[in-house]
Amino acid sequence: MSLDVQGLGVQVFRGNRISNHWLALPMEFGFKQRHYIASLQLRANVYPTCETLSRGRSTVAVACRHCVSGTETCPHILGQCPAVKNSRIRRHHKLCDLLAEEAESAGWRIIKEMVCRAPSGAQRRPDLVFVKGGEALVVSQSGLRWPMIC
Repeated sequence: MSLDVQGLGVQVFRGNRISNHWLALPMEFGFKQRHYIASLQLRANVYPTCETLSRGRSTVAVACRHCVSGTETCPHILGQCPAVKNSRIRRHHKLCDLLAEEAESAGWRIIKEMVCRAPSGAQRRPDLVFVKGGEALVVSQSGLRWPMIC
């Protein structure tokens, strides 16, 4: 029996060569078999979280096994659970470093965590700013969408 939420992640990535390139040859990207399977499950929203394991069973607990403060779902594990916060931060910094290395090799100057101000005066700190010629690219996990003064 198929559930409406199962496989939702598949639709997001269908036909996207850039984010799918690791699927065919996972060992080339350093995946162990168990990590590859877990990655596929997370991507398809079928990872065995408490929430997915409790479907159809009202007596099964759905609270996160690590922090107990939220429902254990894929988004909770990947983005909100305080028990994996340090891992999430390390993964974020590693991605920023990889992006910065690639951009530098392409001739961009990199500014990390530049302080900017929104017109309202609020301080913003994008993860990376790439500068080349008269062009600047702002890279931020939070997806800055307002004018900034840097």
